[in-house]
Amino acid sequence: YNWVLNTAVKEDYIDWAERANRLTAKWDHTLNIPVVPHVSIGWDSSPRFSFKKKADIIHLNRTPDSFAAYLQKAKDFVTARPDQPKFITINSWNEWTEGSYLEPDTQWGYGYLEAVQKIMSGKYDKYQEVK
Repeated sequence: YNWVLNTAVKEDYIDWAERANRLTAKWDHTLNIPVVPHVSIGWDSSPRFSFKKKADIIHLNRTPDSFAAYLQKAKDFVTARPDQPKFITINSWNEWTEGSYLEPDTQWGYGYLEAVQKIMSGKYDKYQEVK
């Protein structure tokens, strides 16, 4: 349910997301079962682990805009497979101690929730790939 379990943690959200998407594509090609795409907000478990260093935390390019781009990719993945369940997982609603939450905060306000609304309603095509 989280990219961090499937990829080496890197500092850059985009690198992390791209590696996770490559794994999703590999699983989709290899497995004979539906693959559910996943989108993560980010990862920072340093509040619980004092030994964590900057390199252990997703902090570069971690924004609602980056999240929206990968949510759009997940939506496109699901749309391209009409015979599979229309299901995407998002980590997470309120994992504050892991730096992964959709809830509003003082830095981004409602940015992550607004990204979900825009992408899922189809009202935001900024990230749709040119066909």
